[in-house]
Amino acid sequence: MSPYRLSLCLLTLGWSERELARRTGEHRNTLRRWRAGESPIDADVAAWLELLVVVHVANPGPRRRLGRISQTGQPDGIHAAGQAKR
Repeated sequence: MSPYRLSLCLLTLGWSERELARRTGEHRNTLRRWRAGESPIDADVAAWLELLVVVHVANPGPRRRLGRISQTGQPDGIHAAGQAKR
């Protein structure tokens, strides 16, 4: 896995370096070296991330649909006063 691919995987998963460190037990300095290309990325971590990305992309979580016009004539998710629904 390249440093670019590692960054792309983290972006796809919505994870920070800190989150990856927490989930893998790796030190954050190690992750910084991986992303900078200063040391090779652990093969087990790389394989695990690739699998997570495949599953995440194939099964995205439910999302609120924005941009539709509601029966009130306002964009969906917006009250008449312009406040977002909570």
